[in-house]
Amino acid sequence: MAAVPLIADVPGTLCCLAASACISGRLFNIQGHHGALETQLLGHHASKQQIGTQTAAPHFLLLDEQIPKTATVLLDFFIKRESKVSLMREPLAHFCQEEAVLHAQECLMKLNKQILTYQDIRDTVENLVGLHNMCIKKSTEAAKELGGTVRKLIIIVDEVARSLEKMAEVHVSDWMAIGDAIVYKLERLNLPKPIPFASYIPRMRDFQNIKMLGAGGFGAVYLANFRPANFVTTVKLVSMDRFRLHKQAAVDKVVASVIRNPFLVSITAASASRLSGTSATTGLLVTGNAMFGGIISSLLFIACVIECVRKSGSDVTQEAYVTIMEYIAGLDLMRVVTKQEYLEIEPIRIIMAQLILALEHMHLRGFVHRDIKVSNMLILPGGHVKVIDFDTVKVSQGHWRAADWWSAGIVMYKLMTGRVPFRGKSKQMLRERIITSPLKWPRPEERPNSANTPAKDFTYRLLKKNPVDRLGSTTYSDLKTHPFFEKFDWKMLYQKKDLCEIASIKEIMKSDAETDRKGDPD
Repeated sequence: MAAVPLIADVPGTLCCLAASACISGRLFNIQGHHGALETQLLGHHASKQQIGTQTAAPHFLLLDEQIPKTATVLLDFFIKRESKVSLMREPLAHFCQEEAVLHAQECLMKLNKQILTYQDIRDTVENLVGLHNMCIKKSTEAAKELGGTVRKLIIIVDEVARSLEKMAEVHVSDWMAIGDAIVYKLERLNLPKPIPFASYIPRMRDFQNIKMLGAGGFGAVYLANFRPANFVTTVKLVSMDRFRLHKQAAVDKVVASVIRNPFLVSITAASASRLSGTSATTGLLVTGNAMFGGIISSLLFIACVIECVRKSGSDVTQEAYVTIMEYIAGLDLMRVVTKQEYLEIEPIRIIMAQLILALEHMHLRGFVHRDIKVSNMLILPGGHVKVIDFDTVKVSQGHWRAADWWSAGIVMYKLMTGRVPFRGKSKQMLRERIITSPLKWPRPEERPNSANTPAKDFTYRLLKKNPVDRLGSTTYSDLKTHPFFEKFDWKMLYQKKDLCEIASIKEIMKSDAETDRKGDPD
């Protein structure tokens, strides 16, 4: 299990909570990691060369038309049903459900196009079996739920799979036995009954020195100390009416439970309570006397539902989401760039390297951020960067990954010049300029970075109009081996405490501290 940097040395309730919440690791491309029993049941595979795309359609067209028709209807129903967000799932279970649905969608797409092969079905089941085996080690509850889901999917594709195997004259797998083996595997292992992870949720009375850090259209963020472990954390409240679907509110917690990377913000926990107080902006306020009145939902990843009572005018009950996150003693990178106008090349190189590693980590786990910008990056005095805000993340949508590299190009240009490369008085005008206008640079005497050829080329290649041509769309090594990073020490990003010095960071933090002291009534 991956280390949890935020709480690795913190004992007590919070550590147990994180162990429950952060239970997923690298879960992609698991083909071949199934157990001996599943291998035996699947039998001997023909290679993909033996039944490639050129022979898929002929075999498919020989099927009794009722077989694919029935499978299509059942797959469509399966996808709609399993796509619903359950309010009683932990993060890994939700992630596994998303993966099962994505595999089902791929099978349905190939069914509709009449290109489905038996090898496609075998690959799907093997990947899900591998995922199930990993879940057993990390969360028996998630494994149990996934096992049932995979068995349902196997029942749906059973007849199609066996028919395609017969036509290809390969070993016919006992698909129903495979489904049963997955479900009963947990029973055979005789694992101890897991403790409900809702019991790990801390009570609000365990937090003290609560102070508002900021509030906006989506909610409010507070700084608090978790007393049992003397642990500084951030508490985020978001009004439930800000999200149309539970899935939208859940996505950032799902991402945070799967990723574990020093360049991405960590979410420690989420919880439910009844809070009293008011806030002019959001109607939400955590007070020193507020405490959890009772667990309304055990939904850790979605931050659960809380009832929040407003005291402004008349009493109004309002639902909201609560998230307990890592506290980062850093600054919004936008403030740093605004203060300094533009950064020097070496700090830019260090910042962009960390952004690349953060996005690589997310992409390899099937996530696309979709909102990379300087205001969603926090920077610490030593130059370490944390990417935040997973509210717009999409799961396992590969064709959107190039969008993150475009956004990285915008960040690069902003750091180099203090400006954005494209402007427009309206969204439509901005869109047209992005599509049609060439990338232009300020004069070198105005912005010295404009004279740096490797940096400019790196930015140009990130901002290619065609996503296929965009740097990072083919391999991640293309990014790391670009001349802009020539002789760059990537390992030091993990090893060194101080990566670079940016004077404006200390200046802003000093100014903020003085402002806080003046505003402190004590």
